[in-house]
Amino acid sequence: MDDARLMIWNNQLAVGKRSYNNSRHWEELPADYSLLGKPKKVLVLSGSGADNSLAANGMCKTVEKILGPVKDNCEICGFYYPNSDRTAASAALCAEEVFSRFFVPLIAKSDNSGNLQRLSREEACENMRNVVLFTHCYGSYISHETDRRIDELMAEIGYSETEIKDIHRQLIVAHHNDPSDNLGNSEEKSCNIYRITHSDERNKPSEYQTDTFPQYIIREQFTDDDVIMAEISDTEHALIVGRLSEGAESEHSGGYWVDKSKKTLGARKEEEIFCEILREAIRGDYYIENLRQVEDKALQNRPDLRENMDLIREYGKEFLDDFHEQRQSMRLSFGRVKQKLLEGRLFESDITDLNEDVLFLTDKNKQNLLDYAVKADNPAYASIIWRAMSAHLDFWGEHTELSSHYARKPANVQDACMRYLGYLQKALDENNVEMFSALVEERSVRLLDYGRAGIDTGRLVIKMFEKNKANEKTSGNNQTVSKNFAKRGYGYL
Repeated sequence: MDDARLMIWNNQLAVGKRSYNNSRHWEELPADYSLLGKPKKVLVLSGSGADNSLAANGMCKTVEKILGPVKDNCEICGFYYPNSDRTAASAALCAEEVFSRFFVPLIAKSDNSGNLQRLSREEACENMRNVVLFTHCYGSYISHETDRRIDELMAEIGYSETEIKDIHRQLIVAHHNDPSDNLGNSEEKSCNIYRITHSDERNKPSEYQTDTFPQYIIREQFTDDDVIMAEISDTEHALIVGRLSEGAESEHSGGYWVDKSKKTLGARKEEEIFCEILREAIRGDYYIENLRQVEDKALQNRPDLRENMDLIREYGKEFLDDFHEQRQSMRLSFGRVKQKLLEGRLFESDITDLNEDVLFLTDKNKQNLLDYAVKADNPAYASIIWRAMSAHLDFWGEHTELSSHYARKPANVQDACMRYLGYLQKALDENNVEMFSALVEERSVRLLDYGRAGIDTGRLVIKMFEKNKANEKTSGNNQTVSKNFAKRGYGYL
């Protein structure tokens, strides 16, 4: 079949399936391909590096190897991304296509007018149980967005909240190297197994907020052979290993796929357990109550692995308990200070006593303490909070520079930097002398745009530069800023 007949949608997504009818062991899917009916279907959503059918087929072959003897009980379909777009917008487009072309028929049918009508709970459950998702990195973003669309549509066409949970829980998703920021915060309705390596070189602290489970994973110490099962909820379990490979393979891109003989002891144990779970997902047709049910059935004839599972579950519970205790402590500290701020009872000691994590924390409204001080138009509080934050920051720069410099810090830190500069710019433009004076630093003035600066706030900036004329670099900046103001006709320059 030539390239012109590939199933490609919006130049974002293409899909085929593992086959033994030709030398490539691959064939493109016909446009009317359906997930309904037997055999079961495994949809493989690869990472963004899979930009051709060869890469997609390679991932399908990996899944085939994991499934072992049960591979003949399913069809393995692989997706790839011809334009290699890694953006969130691209993932959303891909998810919309996967959802509309594959998942809508599992939960709805069209009436004579073309309107979607719900299926019975039993039929929808059976349809969803017929599908397993296997994802890596970027593919997990597509999966999460697809999950969201499934829930939205079911609600729109009349399923109750209980029915939505029951139906969606029949879908099993195996994620690889995708510790989502929401992991531990919002429960997914599908059954999700997250395989996470602590040594993932692409998993940076700057991708996650301070009080999230993925951030906690990064900060904790793991030996290479450590493995735990963290049962985050009835539908979300995380299999976490210290290190996958004993060699030089990428932990992110290839660690899970290397030969078992090249893996660490912990990774070998993890692989055995996961393989049995995925095989059980294909073998079983029973109604899924929770993820542990599937795991226990998978290991019921493997007493050796059951013993290992009991142990790593125990470790995982301790790990989760410690995380919840730490997060609760941070949030309580933040809440107490925030309440004092809003009631006008804040003292400088309330801020200086906070540790760095709480100082940069954001609440459910995505607001930090500085946000609340500025929105309350309280320069005194803003000054106290910002000075404490600034003590933990050794660099200012543009957005990309901040991202690079603070890669080892939680996402809250870079966010706070950008918000601070935004508040400072706003105070400059609006000639808000009190707020500008509360927030301004010598190292931040070079990053401001003076095209719309207020007269009084502009004067403050010039005075700051005049005090540092002895420093050649600062004097140069002074001239630049002065010229900017001079062009606008300010006589005080």
